[in-house]
Amino acid sequence: MYGEEASKLARETKRTVDHFPPYNDPLVRSITREIRHLHETCQALIRDYGLQKQQVEHEFEQKWQQLNEPSSSSAGLDSSIRGDDLDLDDNALSMLEDNHNHNNNNNNNHSSNLGSSSSATLPTSQVSRLHPPDLQAQKQEALQSITEVFWTKYLVHQTPLQRNKRILMTYHHQRLEKIKELAWSYNTLPETSRRLLSPDEIVFFNEYERQCRNKYFASDLMFGDIDLGLGMISPPKEVFITVRVMKDCGDIVTESGATLSLKKNSEHFVRRGDVERLITQGYLLHVA
Repeated sequence: MYGEEASKLARETKRTVDHFPPYNDPLVRSITREIRHLHETCQALIRDYGLQKQQVEHEFEQKWQQLNEPSSSSAGLDSSIRGDDLDLDDNALSMLEDNHNHNNNNNNNHSSNLGSSSSATLPTSQVSRLHPPDLQAQKQEALQSITEVFWTKYLVHQTPLQRNKRILMTYHHQRLEKIKELAWSYNTLPETSRRLLSPDEIVFFNEYERQCRNKYFASDLMFGDIDLGLGMISPPKEVFITVRVMKDCGDIVTESGATLSLKKNSEHFVRRGDVERLITQGYLLHVA
């Protein structure tokens, strides 16, 4: 059913507001394929609808031409005059011909009366031949019918297509905002975070970090040659924190004069201000 994969992604997006999960490439690709299929189906429906409209218009154009052909009109009128469908006998027709040929006064009176009676007895079938039915109304009814069918099918495919697009945009927007936070927190992307990003997201991180750095060096945050701290994380809420060493740093000397041996995968409970810079550079990971 259309939209099921997008619903899964929407639930995942809602669950991961507070943390950063790996990029769900299989689900995103599945939704993208469904969007492409729905788009192609909508385009096919539009083409079929156009062809059906042309066919209906062509059929009614042919009917209109047939009803307005001179031969058919004259043939119908001639058959009515000859008495095919009229209530006249052979003697009446003979009298009508004699009256027309000899121009007799009495016969003229008789022929006028006969003519009036013949016109009064024209059947409905002959009147319909002389006056064609309203094809325009029939044409509009046919067009309305195929239009209703088209919109029903079109909305069935267009609605999930638009919903899938909105969910994909929401999912990627949420991830991009988190990547921006990473760019402001780290000068280089930590390996643990790199594994969570897609190749395109890594490109975005590098480009965004470069733009931020250019703006930073062009701003007033630089005092001479002193770096006041691009990539500083949020203000500390606690003095001492637990960190895990992600890369060997060797021995460092803290502000208090103590020496820390920071070996990979070791954990330390230290003053936050002593290791703040190493955290932003990705050497240390804030555990608790």
